[in-house]
Amino acid sequence: MSIKNGKKGQEKRMFDPSDLPETDDQNAILQQVEFYFSDSNLPFDKFLWSTSQKCDGWVSIDLISTFKRMRRFRPIEAIVTALRTSKDLLEVSEDGKYVRRKTPLIKPKESEKNSYIQRSVYVKGFGEETKTTQIDIEDFFKKYGKINVVRLRREDNGSFKGSVFCEFAELEIKENFLKIEPKPQYNGKDLLIMSKQEYIDMKSVKSREKPPKKKATFNAFKEMELNSKHCGNSSGNKRKRDDNYSRFQVKEESKHCRLDSQENLFEKNIEKGITLKTQEIENKS
Repeated sequence: MSIKNGKKGQEKRMFDPSDLPETDDQNAILQQVEFYFSDSNLPFDKFLWSTSQKCDGWVSIDLISTFKRMRRFRPIEAIVTALRTSKDLLEVSEDGKYVRRKTPLIKPKESEKNSYIQRSVYVKGFGEETKTTQIDIEDFFKKYGKINVVRLRREDNGSFKGSVFCEFAELEIKENFLKIEPKPQYNGKDLLIMSKQEYIDMKSVKSREKPPKKKATFNAFKEMELNSKHCGNSSGNKRKRDDNYSRFQVKEESKHCRLDSQENLFEKNIEKGITLKTQEIENKS
């Protein structure tokens, strides 16, 4: 099995859902795109967040269909149809070309900031990574209740550690999962299971002498704070757009954004598989 070459931290990643059969499964489509725009993902997804900010929250469905986990969902019309069924999270533009959240992201209150930790578990023992490990492990947890996200833990070179953090949608689901006896197994093998808080406390004790290095990650809420302060600057200077997008000028029209005279060029590039920030898209999971 080949190992991907790419930027630092991606070299050993095996995830590749291209072997999965093509499908127009409406539930699977909606579930995946709602995850992309969820509170659990969007604030920490630099590419998707930045893209949505160019256009009043709207993101091209054609663009989303190029994401790794979306390529098996065809035809595009099936994606549009599925997204229109979203009850609370998503809305689709009238022409079926764009999708966005119905409500904007709101920074959680201080008391709620770490609530996701209380709904999360640490589980170890999943073995070596395969092309479909991410999806296989998600399916494993879904048997016990609704999940928000499963994050595979990785070494600096991107190789899978064999352990994950799973955030359940509700605290009760997480508590019930921890109470299961005998403990769940994965592919017939025992798993080490504990709450994420227990794991954090355990690592904290072990690393008192040498605090672990905290990896810098994107956070949309911090970006929003910085932008808010910048907009209030008396100099009146506007924040420069990302160089990769500076040649595109977007405007809102008929309740959604359309690209200006270069719209056709953008869509041709989508068809050719040449998208903005290709490397980031290729590594989405």
